[in-house]
This record gives sequence, structure tokens and C-alpha cells, in this order.
Amino acid sequence: MLSKWSTLQLGILLFMLAVFFTLSQVAERLQQLLHSDILFIPGSIISSLLFFIFLIGCFYLLTFFQEKKTGTFLSHKLWKKMPLILVGVFTLSAIVLMAVFTTVSIPVNFGIEYRWVLDLMLSYFLLLFYLLVVSVLIRFQDEASSETIIHRSFFVTIAAYLFFVFLF
Repeated sequence: MLSKWSTLQLGILLFMLAVFFTLSQVAERLQQLLHSDILFIPGSIISSLLFFIFLIGCFYLLTFFQEKKTGTFLSHKLWKKMPLILVGVFTLSAIVLMAVFTTVSIPVNFGIEYRWVLDLMLSYFLLLFYLLVVSVLIRFQDEASSETIIHRSFFVTIAAYLFFVFLF
């Protein structure tokens, strides 16, 4: 039998899959709806911001429930070395992704027909980035509790995203 926290984690994963499936089914209509400007902000920025917050929120809840379940999830010695490991994995993944996109011919409507592939790739890179933020906070905030680190990582990740969106 699954614990309460494991059941909640499974529920979040199933909810994420349901959202991915729904988005892939209505991708074309959603793109047309969000193509207009709202409050002088392009719809693509609003939709990507909402999707990003949704994903980071799910990752936040998964790590929060994992910490509640074990109590020692963020206190492992490996978390001190994770920033370097995650930067290496992130770099290697980006190189592989660039190699795939430069060697494989991609259809013109790839973003609409294969939305689920883009969602999975985005989720993967966001998960790596979120874990990088968590590991950096663990490394440099020894006095903070695990729950505080998880809460801060959520807000720092969203703040970093907003910084990069408005910077570029």
C-alpha cells in the first residue's frame, strides 16, 4: 500500500500527464486563442509563463512530498556535489538536443502535431534547472530547513525564468 505522500506524488504525475495530453489535443486552438495580446503582453509569453509555473509547481510539490515522506531527502551528501553534476548533465543534454535538431529533418508544423515531445523536452530541462536551484540552495544555505529550501527553490526558479524572459 502506498503512503499518503506517495499517493499524492502519483496523483501529481497523473495530473501532469493529463495536462500534457489535453494540451496536445487542443494545441492548435489554444495557439489561436493566445495569439492575441493581453495587456500589451504577447499571448505566447503569457501561455509559456503559465505552463512554466504549472511545471515548476508540480516539481515543487513532488519534492515537497518526497521530503515529507522520507524526512532526509535533501540531507544526503550527494546534494553538495549535485550543482556540478547537474551542470554536466544539462550541458550534455543540450548538446545532444542540438545534434538531434540539426541532423533530423523536422516538419514545419512540429510544434502543433508533436506538442507532447516539446512538452517532455521542456519538462526535462525545467526539472534539471529546478534541481540545480535546489542543489545550489542546499550547498549555500546550510542553516535553512529542508522545507524552507524547497519553498525558496520554487520562487527562485520562477524569478530566474521571469528575469530571462524579460532580459531576452
